[in-house]
Amino acid sequence: IIYKALKKEFKRPETLNELMSRLVPLNFVKKIIDKQAQVYLEEPLRESREGDEGDEELIQVFEEGLNLNWKMKEANRMFKLFKRNLMELFVDDEGMPGVRNLPRHTYEVFSYSPKRPERPDVVAKIIKDAELKEEQVIAVYSSESFYIMDGNGEVIPERMLALGNGAGVNPFGTLPFVYTNESSNEIAPMPDDDLIKVAIAVPVLVTDLMFSAK
Repeated sequence: IIYKALKKEFKRPETLNELMSRLVPLNFVKKIIDKQAQVYLEEPLRESREGDEGDEELIQVFEEGLNLNWKMKEANRMFKLFKRNLMELFVDDEGMPGVRNLPRHTYEVFSYSPKRPERPDVVAKIIKDAELKEEQVIAVYSSESFYIMDGNGEVIPERMLALGNGAGVNPFGTLPFVYTNESSNEIAPMPDDDLIKVAIAVPVLVTDLMFSAK
């Protein structure tokens, strides 16, 4: 990314090579996001509403088993970076519940509600990305249905049959995700382009200074 920015201003390969040998790759985006995401630096106190001792023990089991505080800290960082985050709830092969934060490039969400445009009605989870649409694999959830399809929107029957779900029914009866959204007006908030520009500009300027000093 920095090389492309420098290449717009310098044409000679010798100059570009000299600049790249003194590249200062400061990741300002990570530093800013880590500074902003302060919510779970201290562990929160969770307790049952009724104060039941059995519920308190169960809460502790889930906290430790799900590694919940770390997962929520990661979710907070992704939320600060993308202004949204999608957390998937699942049960593993051993029957244990789990949560994971999906990287932004592995999902897309859609809303068809005029009253709640910020809430997802459909979640598309990208299982396999590929240049050819026929080779792409996408799991599409709604509260009633679940399908695995390719990039053309065609259901992949063998994958559905392997799951024993040829009818395409969502066994949970709801979306097995928690979507956090900064916007209250739309499903996809505008990305912060200014942060990206600063993250590129500062390493370029420092690299220029290093080259000039030499």
